[in-house]
Amino acid sequence: MLKDTIGLKFNKLKILDEKREDKTTYCLCLCDCGNKKWLPKADVKRGRVKSCGCLRLKMFYTPQYKVWATMKQRCNNKNDKGYKNYGGRGITYDKKWETFAGFWEDMKEGYSPKLSIDRIDNDGNYCKKNCRWVTRFVNNKNKRNTKRYKYNGKNLTIPEWAIVKNINKRTLYSRIYQLKWTIEKTLNT
Repeated sequence: MLKDTIGLKFNKLKILDEKREDKTTYCLCLCDCGNKKWLPKADVKRGRVKSCGCLRLKMFYTPQYKVWATMKQRCNNKNDKGYKNYGGRGITYDKKWETFAGFWEDMKEGYSPKLSIDRIDNDGNYCKKNCRWVTRFVNNKNKRNTKRYKYNGKNLTIPEWAIVKNINKRTLYSRIYQLKWTIEKTLNT
């Protein structure tokens, strides 16, 4: 029956549309990688075809692919735990980044598995102009909920103050959150 599988998902492929040509039914599939491709319906349903072809490239399991897929989930999937802080706030991504190939073309420069993607403007969208690869330390400083403490004209996080003052950051956290000290007393004791 034509069009009976629209909206269903088989392996990495979600069926968007169906058509019949030369006694064969084809379905337009959206792959988890973002690519769309017409494939024989019978092959998709029986699992002979599991993706648009991206699985053969092994790109699907690389760290950079996971960064891209996680970014899309946070922006698009209302069931994702991070959605409220991303898609729920209106954060989206460049249309070019709908596919991994478009994302990787823009972001491959400077990539290292030791780095994470960071939006320079926390209220801005994911795009080449607003994204960079940074260490976890830098990324954590750029979060909306990162608390900063002003003292002597500097506005720094606890880990930054720990470096400046050469005091263990756990000691600083303890002084502020458990002992309820002021920032002045915390940094000068």
